[in-house]
Amino acid sequence: MRQNILFASLASLLLVWTSMASAADAAASAVEAHVEKAGQTVKLDSEFTVPVSREIAWQVLTDFEHMASFVPNLTSSQVLERTPKSLKVEQKGSVPFGPFHVAYDSIREVELTPMSEIHAKAVGGDSGAMTSVSTLSEKNGQTVVSYRAEWTPTSKLVGSFGTGAARDQLLHQFSAMEQEMLRRGGHKGKAADASAADATAQ
Repeated sequence: MRQNILFASLASLLLVWTSMASAADAAASAVEAHVEKAGQTVKLDSEFTVPVSREIAWQVLTDFEHMASFVPNLTSSQVLERTPKSLKVEQKGSVPFGPFHVAYDSIREVELTPMSEIHAKAVGGDSGAMTSVSTLSEKNGQTVVSYRAEWTPTSKLVGSFGTGAARDQLLHQFSAMEQEMLRRGGHKGKAADASAADATAQ
């Protein structure tokens, strides 16, 4: 009788633990993105929740030397200068514009507050003035990534992008980062599913 009670108790605990783990996995949120124009300035906001530690999320967001391998439309990314709390980063890529692709070059100064905030400011390149801040916070054992930016394009062609096209690019970029976070966190199935969903959306 005692063995049966013990077995039932262990089974119940295992069921509760499995349910909690499944709930945590299921809590990975779709990336949200909002874009609006205010005169010549484009305001961008994005947020998502991912079931990995802040350390893993931070590693992906600051992995500038390998970012071209997992972010779409980014052809190169390199660190030009490095100090303990700041970086100068150059990134090149192209974005689709109807049947064409528009190439861009961006040089940014990046200030790091480890595991918490990433501030960036454009200091060169041809993509225009831009400032951004990415923040990481914890919620229910997961990581919430929030991004805000203000961008004033220099190119009339790029500046003529509709807010819908800009939103799509933001979604693709941060969906790819979320996939990389999931992959590094060992959530291979979810990363593959997210990748397939993103490819379908494109």
